[in-house]
Amino acid sequence: MRAPAVFAALIGCAAVCAAAQPRRPSVAAPRREIPGRSAGETLLPNGWRIGPVGRHMQVGDLPLAMAESPDGLSLLVTTNGYAKPALTVVDLGHRYVRSRTWLDNAWLGLAWSPAGDRVYSSAGKENAVRELRVQKRRLAPGAVYPLPLG
Repeated sequence: MRAPAVFAALIGCAAVCAAAQPRRPSVAAPRREIPGRSAGETLLPNGWRIGPVGRHMQVGDLPLAMAESPDGLSLLVTTNGYAKPALTVVDLGHRYVRSRTWLDNAWLGLAWSPAGDRVYSSAGKENAVRELRVQKRRLAPGAVYPLPLG
């Protein structure tokens, strides 16, 4: 047998063997999802999914601190983002923003008095603590306590 005839026989054998192989069903590649919001949840870049729980409400930009009132009926939130700092009182029983008090300065410090009749807020760059009185679940200005430098 000559070389071309051997080569032709090998190619013929290979074609018969390939045709005799069982065909596999084609499987589509899984669809790759892009991170972001969809169908009430968010796909994170690491593949995890997160979804909101509860009812959301707008309290302001960059909420830094929250404190629940001693009676558990109100939540105080300090916001310190792009807008002017504010203390927001959220009515937890009825789930709405009851009041918002704008401040010149605020930061992380936030506390209720044990009786729940006063609120204390850090006055940020003023280096002071601002006291606000609680009247009918709304805030009214009170004393300002300067902090010693040192």
